[in-house]
Amino acid sequence: MSELELSKELNIIQVCLNDFNDAFISKLKADTTVVLMIKTKNKHGMAEQRRLFMKLMNANCDTPVIIGRDYENLSEEEFQLQASTDLGALLLDGLGMAYFKSYKFGNEQMKMQTAFGILQATRTRISKTEYISCPSCGRTLLIYKKPPQNSFKNKSFKRFENWYYGLHS
Repeated sequence: MSELELSKELNIIQVCLNDFNDAFISKLKADTTVVLMIKTKNKHGMAEQRRLFMKLMNANCDTPVIIGRDYENLSEEEFQLQASTDLGALLLDGLGMAYFKSYKFGNEQMKMQTAFGILQATRTRISKTEYISCPSCGRTLLIYKKPPQNSFKNKSFKRFENWYYGLHS
């Protein structure tokens, strides 16, 4: 990072697992303008990227990370499956603030639908209505409410802070 000319506002730096060492991580911790873009072509890229996140967590480095993947020689169906499992697993665990993917085949609409589908499934972004039915009676006419903030003072209930609950209308 020292040999690069950095902006005072935002610096997106593309890195891979091999770039990570103690000196690099200490520079990341000192510079609040850096956003990492982690990209991989590895067949087991999700595991590689998870390992990179673990290195950042173990070093108490809270630098924002954009997850990236390159996909080549896949059918549209294989692409959807690979992208969903690779990116969805990381986003479900709360790792990464965004993602990008490179897929040289297929139409743009399919790629966008896949991207929004992954974000919807991981609850990163809600872009379409989902109908959830009552587990006891099957009714779908539920009113969704967010519990009051003060209901999460107890540490054991903190994990439910972003949940909604449904009431029969």
